[in-house]
Amino acid sequence: RIHRLVNVDSALRFLRDKLRDPLANIGSEDIVDGNFKLTLGLVWVLILRFRIEQIGGETEVGDGGGKITLLAWCRTTLQPYVSSGLLPAPIENFSEAWQTGVAFLCLVHVFDPYLVPEISSVLEAGAPPTWTPTGLFAPDEHVVGSTLLARSLRSREPRDWRATLVRAFALVEKHMGVPQVRTGGWSG
Repeated sequence: RIHRLVNVDSALRFLRDKLRDPLANIGSEDIVDGNFKLTLGLVWVLILRFRIEQIGGETEVGDGGGKITLLAWCRTTLQPYVSSGLLPAPIENFSEAWQTGVAFLCLVHVFDPYLVPEISSVLEAGAPPTWTPTGLFAPDEHVVGSTLLARSLRSREPRDWRATLVRAFALVEKHMGVPQVRTGGWSG
């Protein structure tokens, strides 16, 4: 146990120095003892700081630039769906706007309209809360796993905005290298 505590403490010290953040409320004992909530919180901080904030460009790590950039990108990208009425309101955050799964489904449609060719009929039927897109995503084709997404879209419980943010980022990151978004999709 003592070796685990020392090793985890070394890793936490490194992270504190690298992040320039005290990482309040988490110590080596929490991780070694298996405190799931605090460990998951630490993982979230790492994803946010080292993956999502990198898309913020010239912003300082820790200023939320990546999250703001990703939200602005989602808002701009999904504006045609808002204008057409498929999305009820503009994207303002990563919680309320994504609760039904409609915003995420529209985002998927932007990148690959062939995955959801009948998006207007699917959304008009109010299907996302009960719709099961299990075969829609091949885990190796898109970063988002099909089972996780299907379960999440069917759930009537509120989604965690952090999970939504990571899913949106994963989809964007997967397609950032694509020279052009596929055409042939929904035209309104």
